[in-house]
Amino acid sequence: MGHQRILRRCRDTIRGKGGRDRKKAANEGALALWWTPTNNDDSEEPDGRTARRIAQLMAEKRDKPFFLGCGFHKPHLPWVAPKKYFDLYPPDRIELPNTPANDRDDIPPIALTHQPADDNLTDADRRQAIAAYHAATSFMDAQVGYVLRQLDTLKLWDNTVVLLFGDHGWHLNEHLGLWRKMSLFEESSRAPLIVAAPGIKPAATRALTEFVDIYPTLAELAGLKPPAHALEGTSFAPVLREPARRWKKAAFTVVSRGRRTLGHTIRTERYRYTEWDSPGVNELYDHQADPKEFTNLARDPKNAPLVAQMRKALNDGWRAALP
Repeated sequence: MGHQRILRRCRDTIRGKGGRDRKKAANEGALALWWTPTNNDDSEEPDGRTARRIAQLMAEKRDKPFFLGCGFHKPHLPWVAPKKYFDLYPPDRIELPNTPANDRDDIPPIALTHQPADDNLTDADRRQAIAAYHAATSFMDAQVGYVLRQLDTLKLWDNTVVLLFGDHGWHLNEHLGLWRKMSLFEESSRAPLIVAAPGIKPAATRALTEFVDIYPTLAELAGLKPPAHALEGTSFAPVLREPARRWKKAAFTVVSRGRRTLGHTIRTERYRYTEWDSPGVNELYDHQADPKEFTNLARDPKNAPLVAQMRKALNDGWRAALP
């Protein structure tokens, strides 16, 4: 299915043929979130065609060294997927985030992402949106499964590295109504990262990694030498072999607010500390006591020494955080 067809479906959704009705869309001015279950087979959707093309290329290249980048669109908006995936998530069984009513009282306004249309969402809309996101994610998972089954069929696991990652996280109504990305909260800044490689035993690790680490890691696992110029990333292949080993002290994320304002965050094993390009606009969250980031500790003067410590770690940058 091409992009024009996707756009037509989005327009159909706004007109009342999909997940939202025309009257509500007109009241909102612009539809913030939209979803459409289809009667298509997986192979008829763009991501389904991508999976099958990648499987075909693996069969064609199986006797030679190859690198294949397989990019799936879902669960990006619009949440379009075959109906059978929507059926897995009845909206009336979806639970909305349990958020304190005063959660935003200590959050700097600049930290919040917002579209006016979000204010008009009812709880029923929110449950349906979350269900649609899960449906799109399950559809994407099935396409990943299709690709991996081809590795089984071709018996390529003994000499193939597979790395799966998402480009960012996604808000689903956290912090009293946040949706999408572009925040520096955990839900937006954290992304999936899964690696399978010959000789690597399945395991989970709490080691901190960053997207800049992906290239040197793949190079090492493939037996390739990265270019001589300095890289900001560090191969985390040692962590794959020894998941409990000590690793990076911190990971860093940056977002923009317009052209001139940036927000910078540092995530350590225990804390997230964020600063915005405005004097005194900062946030500090303790993930040991507050994993949902409900309480901004930076507002409490007694935490000034910890804030100073985290500010220094942020300003010292990625080189100081290397293992």
